[in-house]
Amino acid sequence: MNNLSINGETVSFVSKSGYFLIFDILFSEKLWDKSFLFESVSPLNIKEIEAEIFKWSDGELLGLYEANVNDVIHIEIKKIKNYDEDVNIDINKDKVFGTDTGVVAVIDWYSITDFLEVFDYNIFVDTYSITQIQNKIGDSFAIISTPGMDKGFEFCGSGSYFIKEI
Repeated sequence: MNNLSINGETVSFVSKSGYFLIFDILFSEKLWDKSFLFESVSPLNIKEIEAEIFKWSDGELLGLYEANVNDVIHIEIKKIKNYDEDVNIDINKDKVFGTDTGVVAVIDWYSITDFLEVFDYNIFVDTYSITQIQNKIGDSFAIISTPGMDKGFEFCGSGSYFIKEI
């Protein structure tokens, strides 16, 4: 299973819970500080969690998607689309995620706390190694880095995004 995309490769992971969260890896430390919320609050209350963690923001930073339990999910990077609330009025805002770094984590709901426990932003950006994460949570995650500008993808840096089809 390909859990890491750097150049636009499709990623795959297992959604054991039927829900997965997408967030900028830069926010990992903030999420870790409030990780108890992911164990005590239903994923259906994602906007309450987001408001508690990111009190300074009025935008969508955490995206929540639903899947069938134990499904293998494939995300094609070309299906990550720019979000504009004036244009994409039919998109559920729970699915919109924001990024500053252009690198997002996609984590099964049951594995969020374990991911945050082992993930180190500084080590990751230096090495792009996911071995420690795989050892802890197996294939319940993916990390997607923007392929860069002028590569034919809408996902090309900071902004708000959603996944058109999964």
